[in-house]
Amino acid sequence: MSDAQEGPKTGKVSSTAGIAAFLLLSVAVIGLAYIAYLKTRDLDLKDLSFGEIIRGRFLSAEAETDKKEIYRFTYDPKEHPAFVMDGGLLVKCSRGLVKCLDRKGSEQWSVQVSVENPIARASGQSLLVADQGGKEIYVIDGGRVKWEKKLNNNIINIDISETGYVSVIHESEGYKGAVSVLDYRGNILFTRFIGENYPIVAKVSPSGKTVALASVDTSGVESNTSLEYTDMSGKPFAKVTVNNMIIPSMWFVDDESLICAGNSALMCFDKSMRKKWEQDFNEGDITGAAYILGRYVAVAAQGEGSNGIFNGADGNTAIKVFGINGKQMSSASVQGRVKRMESYSDRIAVYTGRTVYFTDLRGRIVGSFSSQSEIIKVFFYDKQEAAVITKSEVIAASVGGNGSR
Repeated sequence: MSDAQEGPKTGKVSSTAGIAAFLLLSVAVIGLAYIAYLKTRDLDLKDLSFGEIIRGRFLSAEAETDKKEIYRFTYDPKEHPAFVMDGGLLVKCSRGLVKCLDRKGSEQWSVQVSVENPIARASGQSLLVADQGGKEIYVIDGGRVKWEKKLNNNIINIDISETGYVSVIHESEGYKGAVSVLDYRGNILFTRFIGENYPIVAKVSPSGKTVALASVDTSGVESNTSLEYTDMSGKPFAKVTVNNMIIPSMWFVDDESLICAGNSALMCFDKSMRKKWEQDFNEGDITGAAYILGRYVAVAAQGEGSNGIFNGADGNTAIKVFGINGKQMSSASVQGRVKRMESYSDRIAVYTGRTVYFTDLRGRIVGSFSSQSEIIKVFFYDKQEAAVITKSEVIAASVGGNGSR
């Protein structure tokens, strides 16, 4: 009787132990899957509290955004500042003052300038600041003014080459505009007055021997762009007219070629302004362009899918990367109309409204960041972090991917 009673008790204990072991095994499997999922979301357990894990908050976009956001600081939008990246540090140019800021917004240096409406460009060697609609120009190097100049006419656009040559498009009475080129000491090399077209872009070649100028004729039904080379005395030696197109972006390729991005085509011209190649898009499709590593150019083509074929999907934009030989290398697809593009090393920032996408040369989207307000500008600190600028904040955000500083 005693032996008979012990049998059921042993079976019950074995059954309970089996259930417990099953539950532990299930928890372990779920836990491993959980950790694997976190890794695919680019999240780490040490970044989440126990409560967040229990509530599943790592699943939310908020948690993912918090992981991608590194630092944040505000600025006064009433200042209407211009931003530019110079030597891995963000420079904020506002009325009367230029400040260099680190990623947390702490001031590294500041320079007082006489500008009301600042515009800024960086060459990688020096910082160029000018008063758009005014006459003042400053070249700043390492927190000190290297040279400054006051022109006789109001400034429209500026550029600075790698070797420090400055080109300025400005107003001139009796003309549609004028172009002045200054050397790295601030001496005016020449001023070219233009009566037929409106000058929009002027760039000095890497060698400092040639100037490329784009000007637009708006007198007819169509807007045509005139492209020309001049020597460093302002004398033209090659010219071509591109019909029914505005060309706001152009880059020198080793002094031998000029790559131009218009609103409906990407083109390359040799040093005699003969067309080497062209990639056509629908009129108005190109909404952004970026020059990458001196060897590639990327364009944002509105209304095209990642396979390069128009698919009619509203808000779908293809990011196409071409070599300097004109051959397409890759393509990625993002949602929304692209406002601008920026590049650093092999990374490309493409921003559309409140979202910035980060892609690489292979056409892979390596990361993205969404803001609660509209994104105005994006600059790279390095391959890992970017400065996302909204109407009142600067956010240091993770780029994503396997980039290294």
